[in-house]
Parts: sequence; structure tokens; C-alpha cells
Amino acid sequence: MLESALPAKLFTFLLILVRVGAASMLMPGLGESYVNRRTRVIFAVFLALILAPMLDNKVPALPGEPAALVLILVGEVFIGLLLGGVARMLVGALMIAGMIMAFMSTLSNAMVNDPTAQQQGSIMGAFLSTMGVLLIFATDTHHMLLRAMVDSYTVFPAGRAPPMEDISQFVARTAADAFKLGFQLAMPFLVVGTIFYLAVGLINRLMPQVQIFFVAIPLQVGKGFVLLLITLPAIMQWFLQSFTEAYRPLLNL
Repeated sequence: MLESALPAKLFTFLLILVRVGAASMLMPGLGESYVNRRTRVIFAVFLALILAPMLDNKVPALPGEPAALVLILVGEVFIGLLLGGVARMLVGALMIAGMIMAFMSTLSNAMVNDPTAQQQGSIMGAFLSTMGVLLIFATDTHHMLLRAMVDSYTVFPAGRAPPMEDISQFVARTAADAFKLGFQLAMPFLVVGTIFYLAVGLINRLMPQVQIFFVAIPLQVGKGFVLLLITLPAIMQWFLQSFTEAYRPLLNL
């Protein structure tokens, strides 16, 4: 019944569309809340049309039972969410770094709307995450995400049950690496901020009559902006390098 109602070519297109569409929902830049939903759908449809002839031999035959078809579709959605979720976790490292930087610069209470996180966040976190997404597209790093969608049919063949144990370990390792990357990117602020706090505490002990709060806060804010100006190129370069390295296990290299 399914074979008569759903031709093989259309099934190939729809199966690819499910994986590509799920990945596009979380893909940095395209999966943001400010991107029109119709734009995401059009992108996924056109990408699936392009990939269908290339991946025709990697897509399983149309199953004869509806239950088997549902299982295949659930697996494709899961793999698509994995491809987009890994990129989303790596971009989250910039929000972690930005929050640490803002805390060390006394700007953590100055909250703004972060378009990548779709919630309130620190000024530095919103700035870094927005710049990170911009650099991903400016440096053509997003081509690696598109390639991962194609190579995923070799790493995770369609129609087979995803290796849940390997995927869970990969996701856990990626999440841990994202948190570690966030702390590494903010390390200059942690070091300079710790030295600054020690100096302020020492001055307060030596000269208790000085209103150290009114003296230290402007210096701390200025120190944060100057340090961000100096370290920003290295921070973004390190982020792009770490982003590429974290995505390599999903590529068929």
C-alpha cells in the first residue's frame, strides 16, 4: 500500500528532508528565533532537492509497513537534531565565556536580549555569540555543517538504528568540551580579575579610609573593555579552531 501511494523518489526526498530539516532547526544562524520559519523550510527543501540525487544510493528502500516507516523517520529526526545540537552547544561556549567576562568586569547585571540563546544574557555574552555566528558564515565554516549533513549518511546510515551508546558519549564529551572552552576563552579575564581583586583588597587593608568601592568599579569596567579589545581576535580564532575540531568526528574524513 505504501509503495503505491508513495513513489520511491519522493520517499528519498522526504527522508532526506526530515534529517536536513531537523538539523536546520538548531543550526547556528539559520535556527535562530529571528529567522522566519518559511525561510528555514525553503532552505531545507532546496537543500534536500540538491542532496537527493547524490544520496539516492544511501537511502533505504521504502518499507512495506507503516510502523517501519515511523521508526525510520524517528531515527532521521534524531540524527538531524544531533547534527544541529552539536553546533548549538559549541556556540553556547561563547555565552559561557561572555558571562564569566561580564562577571569579572562587574557587568553581569546589565542584561540584554541574546538572539542566539533566545533569552536574557550578559552584554559580553550576547556580543560574543553574535560575533561567533557571524564569523562562522564569514569564514565559510558553515560549509562544514553542510558537509556533515552529507557525510552523516556514511557515519549514520539511514534506516538503521542510531548507535545510542556512541552518540551519548559523543554528546556528553561535546558538552563538557563546550564548558571547558568557555572557561578557556575567559581565562585572561579570570587571571587579570583575580590579580585586580587581590590588589584592591590589599589597598583596602592598607588604607581603610579610601572608598575603595567607588574607585574600583570604574577601573574594573574599563579594565574589562580594554582586555576584551586586546584579546578578542585571539578569542574568536580559538573558538573557530575548536568549533572545527569538535565537528570532525561527524565528517567522513
